[in-house]
Amino acid sequence: MISCQTTNVGQERDTKEFLVTDNLALKSWLNKRFSIAYESATPQLIFEQEPFKEVKIRYSNLPADAPPFSFTSGGLSRRELLKEIANFWNLEMTIHTNSEGQPTFISATGKAEPGENSAASATS
Repeated sequence: MISCQTTNVGQERDTKEFLVTDNLALKSWLNKRFSIAYESATPQLIFEQEPFKEVKIRYSNLPADAPPFSFTSGGLSRRELLKEIANFWNLEMTIHTNSEGQPTFISATGKAEPGENSAASATS
């Protein structure tokens, strides 16, 4: 189950060095706050749902046998939520840009060691 609503409530968490961008539109998108409730979300499902489906997120090497992500917050930003997800499933997230410096997608890559079990790659 996934529930998501826009909110202005919530205390900001430390994300100073996470998904840093100078692009004002992406910065605004990342900093928009939501009330969120995830119950047993999988890595593949989570990036295809609100509040992320507006931006292309390419994922690879996701843990195939990952524990489900259950998380509830009365107010946090997309950036804060992405950091929670990255920490929970041990993912590295990076903003990718085109030759003009415009953001094109965010990658979410599992940090699994070679030979470890991981799920197929996909794009949201």
